[in-house]
Amino acid sequence: MEMNLKDLFNLSGSGQQGNPNDPAILYNKGVSHLTQGEFEEAAKCFEKALELDPKNTKAWNNRGTSLLYMSKFDDAIKCIDRAINLDPKHAAFWYNKGICQDRMGHLDRAIKSFEKAIELRPRYPEAWFNKAIALETKGDKSAAIDAWKSYLNIAAKNRNQSEWKIMAIDRLSKLKGEGK
Repeated sequence: MEMNLKDLFNLSGSGQQGNPNDPAILYNKGVSHLTQGEFEEAAKCFEKALELDPKNTKAWNNRGTSLLYMSKFDDAIKCIDRAINLDPKHAAFWYNKGICQDRMGHLDRAIKSFEKAIELRPRYPEAWFNKAIALETKGDKSAAIDAWKSYLNIAAKNRNQSEWKIMAIDRLSKLKGEGK
C-alpha cells in the first residue's frame, strides 16, 4: 500500500487525525500541504500552529513561503521577518526574504538579503544563483559575473544543481559576450 505525506499525517491509532491543538501536528500538516503545492491550506495550518506556538521560527518561515507561492509578498515578508527576529542566524530565512523582495522588484533589498544568507552560509548555491540574477537584472554586469562564477564554483560538485548550472553557464557566457 502506497502512502503519501498527507495520508501519513492523517493517521493515528484510533483513525482520528490526532490532537487538533497540537502545534507539532498542525506544523507537520502544513509541511505536507506545502510540499504538495496546497499553499492556502499550508498557510492555514502554519497560522494555527503559530497561535499555539508563536516562537516556532520554521512555522513563521514556512507560512511566509506559502504566502510567497500565493504571491502575497508583503504578508510573506512579515512572516519571514518574524522568523528572522527570532533566529537571525538562519540563512534560509534570509534567502526566502530575498526571493520575496526580488519578486516585488526590490532588487537592492533582495541582493542584501541574499548576501546575508551567503554570509551565514557561504556555500549556499541557491543564494548565489539568485543574487547573480538580481545583479544581472539590476544591470550590474561586473558583480553579476563574479556572482555567477561563485555560484558555479560552489555548484560544481553538487548534482542537485545540474539544471541551474546549465542556466548559470548560459547566462555567464552571454554576459561575457556582451563585453566584446
